[in-house]
Order: sequence, then C-alpha cells, then structure tokens
Amino acid sequence: MDTSEWGNNDGLYDIDDLDLEQYGLQYDNPSFLDTNKPDYSFWTGSELGFLNNAISFVSGTLKSEPEHESYSFAHPQYTSYIKEEPMQDVPHPNYIKVDASQQQTIYPSTPHTETHLTGKRKESEASSSDFVINIERHPPVEVRTRTPSEVRTFTVSAKVVGNLRKIPGAIMRIILYYERNSESDQEPVKKDILGGTKTVPVHSDGSVVFDNLTISESSTKHKEREFVLMFSLLRNDGFEVAKMPSKSFYAYSHKKVLQRRGSVKLRTLSKTWGRMSGGDQMHLIGSPFIQGPALSIIVRTQHGDMEVKNIEFFSDSVLFFILPAYPVPQGGMTISLESEFQSQILLTNDSRTYSNALDFIYITDQAASRYRT
Repeated sequence: MDTSEWGNNDGLYDIDDLDLEQYGLQYDNPSFLDTNKPDYSFWTGSELGFLNNAISFVSGTLKSEPEHESYSFAHPQYTSYIKEEPMQDVPHPNYIKVDASQQQTIYPSTPHTETHLTGKRKESEASSSDFVINIERHPPVEVRTRTPSEVRTFTVSAKVVGNLRKIPGAIMRIILYYERNSESDQEPVKKDILGGTKTVPVHSDGSVVFDNLTISESSTKHKEREFVLMFSLLRNDGFEVAKMPSKSFYAYSHKKVLQRRGSVKLRTLSKTWGRMSGGDQMHLIGSPFIQGPALSIIVRTQHGDMEVKNIEFFSDSVLFFILPAYPVPQGGMTISLESEFQSQILLTNDSRTYSNALDFIYITDQAASRYRT
C-alpha cells in the first residue's frame, strides 16, 4: 500500500484510508474509524496504540514486542547467597541472603573462560578470501640464532588452496612478526633480523618452500618476545590476496638460555589459602623467573585453570600477584561454611614448560576470618 498520501496539513492520518480488513486488523470502536479527530483533541491510549500498530503493520515494519525485558540482578559473587525459585514471568532468578552456617548455592557473576596449558594457538582453517594458505611446515619451536662463524638455517613450507588461474604469476612472501600477547598486538619486527630468501614464486600446485631462513638476534634482545612468520600471498602487481601467521617460536643464542628458561622451580607461596571471591595479595618465591610476555602464573582447580592477569615482577626469584576468584561453574555449585577446594599454583616462562606445582586451597569468605595470614 502506498502510504505517501496519508495525512493532511495538521499531521493526522486519515484512518479511513487504511483497508484494515485486508490486513486482518479489526477495531471495535466505530466512532473512531469514521472520523479523524481534529488536532486539538486528545487520542486515548488505546487509540494511539491501535493507530501506531495499524500504520506500522501496513508499512511492513510491525514487530512483535518481546515477552519480557531482560533484567540483571547485581549481587556479590561469593557471599552468602542461595537461589530463590523464580517468580512467574520473571526471566532471571532473584537472590536472597541467608545465614552463613546454612548450605548455599553460589553462581558466577561473569562467564568463566578456561586457560589450557597445551597449545598456544589453533591455526585458522577458514578464510573470507578465495584463497587459503595452509602452513604445512612451521618454524621450530626454538630457533638458534646465526653467528659470524656458523649459519644456522631452518625451513618452512605452505600450500595455497584456491584457483591460482585467477592470480597468474602469484608469489609468496614471509615477514617476521612479533607474537601477539596480552600487552600488544601482532606487529611486524622493524629491524631486519630475518635472513634468507623471503619471496618465492607459487608453484602450479600451490606449494611454496623457504629452505634457507635464519635469525640474527635472540628473543632476549626483544624483551623476551617470541616471533611468528607471516605468510603473505601476493598478485604479480603486489596486491595482498591472503595471509596466514605461523606458530610462534623463540629465538635463542645459546643452549644455556633454553635450559634456564625451562628449569623454573617454585619454592613457596606467601600463604597457602585464599578467598573464593579472590583479591588476596600474594607473592611467589622460586627461580628463575624471566620477565617477558610469556611469563604467567596458572591457578589449577577442579573446575578449570585460570591465568593470573596482574603479575608484578620484583626479581628473578620473587613475583607479586593478586589471586583471581574461584571459577564457579555456570550451573552454580552448593557449598557450606566449611567447604574447601584443593587447587595448585604453577608458573611458566615460555607457555610450554611448567614448574612444579604448589598446593593451595580456596575457602569461603566467611571462613577466612578463622585463618591466620
């Protein structure tokens, strides 16, 4: 229906112009349908609602209203709370406070994401481009730097999936990038420390091989950051068609560096318990702690592993950190005042090798007052 002619100078719609029965609409107020009210009259709430729905419907924009609004009930994560049966027509449960001696069901305030100890990144299998780069041979996990007297090379290879006839004369280029971490994005290394042939033609079967690559500087000279190789598929005019990063690798100058990096041992924690709500200030003693983006403390619990986000590096043998809250499962969990949850603290310098574990327990906030710091 053409609605462009509706209305008059006073801005009111002529309801007689609406063929309501054609759209299955009815209204039980004949006096309302027969005449337009002058601009100095007031519409009733039902009339305005009906008119708005009628106009929206014939304009193709009528949308059903949601059955309920979405409510969020703010509540502390780990105090004495139990779940109350939800009232009818309320989409989310309320929470009521109970005596700390009773059993309680607690719920997480935010979804918990587990941190897994194996694997740094899954390589993407999909691309919005017409071409996908499958890396068949990644760099070694650790690459030793070259020296004036010894050139140490490594090899990587990949295969392009797609109709290469669309990009005749395609070439593949690799660029050295820093691995992405919590403090910085993946970015190219400005200094030219990647040696060897870094641009090769793509074979008719889509394969490419770089077999004489070298690194001239260690990760230690780059704030312990790891590197990745960015594979970039280019047309013969230099336009980038697709790209894909390799797995990360650590560059080292001597085997003793690797031995030190992977031989971290923990001695003690400042205390062996913490509140389920988190927030306890703690320090960890051990060695050697290597300051860099891969340094991380892991809290392992029966409900998942957590990575400590706020580590303060004091020395290569002392770290300060704030204990994260216990990872309460999304379905909730029932606890009592005496509940204790056995956990462990681990540390890694490189996200690959981990220290020995120190035992640790989470206790309820109410029970914490009985423990000595």
